[in-house]
Amino acid sequence: MKLKHIYSILKFNILLILCLSYDNLVLGQSTSSDFSHEDQKIIKHLELQSGKSVSSHNAILPFNESRIIEDINNIYTNYLNSNEDIDTSEFDRFLRSRALFLNNHTENKYNAYSIAKKKNNFLKYFYPTADQFYSYSNKNFYFGINPILNISLGKEKDSTAILFKNQRGIILTGGIDHRVYFKSRIIETQASYNAFENNYILSHQSIPGAAFIKKYNSSIFKINNGYDFLIADALVNFRATKHIDVSLGHGTHFIGNGMRSLLLSDFTTPYFYLRLNTQFWKINYQNIYAELSPQSKFIGVADALLPKKYMAAHYLSINLLKNWNVGLFESVIFSRKNQFELQYLNPIILYRSIEQSLGSPDNVLLGAHSNIQLFKKINMYGQLMLDEFVVKELLFDNKGWWANKFGIQLGLFYPDAFGVKHLDISIEHNRVRPYTYSFRDTIPSNYTHYNQELAHPLGSNFKENLLKLNYQFFNRWNIELSVMQFSKGLDDGLLNYGGNVNRSHDDHRVMDYNNKIGQGIEQKVLNLNLGLQYELMQRMYLTLNFNHRKQSLASVTSNQSFITTGLRWNIDQRAVEY
Repeated sequence: MKLKHIYSILKFNILLILCLSYDNLVLGQSTSSDFSHEDQKIIKHLELQSGKSVSSHNAILPFNESRIIEDINNIYTNYLNSNEDIDTSEFDRFLRSRALFLNNHTENKYNAYSIAKKKNNFLKYFYPTADQFYSYSNKNFYFGINPILNISLGKEKDSTAILFKNQRGIILTGGIDHRVYFKSRIIETQASYNAFENNYILSHQSIPGAAFIKKYNSSIFKINNGYDFLIADALVNFRATKHIDVSLGHGTHFIGNGMRSLLLSDFTTPYFYLRLNTQFWKINYQNIYAELSPQSKFIGVADALLPKKYMAAHYLSINLLKNWNVGLFESVIFSRKNQFELQYLNPIILYRSIEQSLGSPDNVLLGAHSNIQLFKKINMYGQLMLDEFVVKELLFDNKGWWANKFGIQLGLFYPDAFGVKHLDISIEHNRVRPYTYSFRDTIPSNYTHYNQELAHPLGSNFKENLLKLNYQFFNRWNIELSVMQFSKGLDDGLLNYGGNVNRSHDDHRVMDYNNKIGQGIEQKVLNLNLGLQYELMQRMYLTLNFNHRKQSLASVTSNQSFITTGLRWNIDQRAVEY
């Protein structure tokens, strides 16, 4: 009965997919909605082709839909006016996923509109535009609905456990009066994880990207240590003026052009935020006011209101030259009983000066980002993050003082590498000193949310090297090799060596001087991932992944390998790189 039941479910899903995909099988590769690193990669491609940075500043995610489309349209218009024989595949990939938006903003007369204006004639009500399973529009209002499906099965070597993921959900997008844009997504998940993911879950008492968690068991797949959770995120964006947008949402943010961010990343669980985005001339200025949680609610914990902490952050991005962008970042994490610190609401003030005037009770971080395009071929980028430092201790005495807390990132992105079309190479190095992102009051003001890192998932006290090779071939096929190598220092019992951002830097700190990256129990990891995917239709992929992880911990070496295969529809693949 169990085998028949599984077969019936699979047969139904296959028939459903074939029915929904009939006319869309002619479509090429496309990308996701406004918060996508794949979209960011496409924009970097187009920037390099044109030799100039987009005015909407692509280091800031999530994108503003209307502004980024205006940028892409301008680049496309310049190509048309130049009479160059160009490859429009990148434009095609990006704009097909915005067909609903374009179809309802024809008054803007986008030259790129013709790329996305491809309708399905087979089904009257489904896929009226290339990017929406169902949509409706009139002169004042439009919305679209897309299903989400992510099913995978896998096996870990030398383990009887099944690796399993079953995600179903829905995405609703739309607009009102050409001034309001909204997006809402909800995903139900049942999953079991490999050994090193389970180690992270148990040590952090949370799952990256998830909040409330329940146990999940399956007699069919012989799973007795799985998890069941719901993911919900949403945003409403209002065009307040020609240059100012106001967003209210529940989600995450990312600042940077790399695979990682040392400033603010989307690794963590969604949180509530208010975002102000001001764009004029060569400048983009972003303010984020967020409500975070210093704790998580894990399995077995009684229902109760979680305590709160808050974040205020701003990021000033400037296109200094047509091919060079720089940004300045500042954030403050603070905890107040039942209230937001009103003094941090000033959108253009230096938070550090306010924090000092309040008695220095809060955790302030400063940062810088730079991104430059070289020879219309290579994109180089970097970040500097400063948590605490004293110039005398850092530059002159330099005896490894514990409070010289900072991180550095350097990387490059090389699309169409060595003249090979659709071969992209990314290389990145990150390093963060011990005790960085932590604070003296244990959890409330540490740079975390729901016990998860707000910046780099490895936290602090590590060095990391990343390599990613991505190649698209035969239009629908894609193969990617990812290599991650890092060394990190772990705590030894109560001894705090500065690698756990959820600990106070005053909690059993081992020493004040002679601190260096990697101190403590040495952990060395080499992780290799090889992925192959085939696009069945718009945003629907068949996937096959092989992962091998070699770890040396306190001179004890272990190896883990697993393979997974699955079907993914309207959802990005979340990288397991920590």
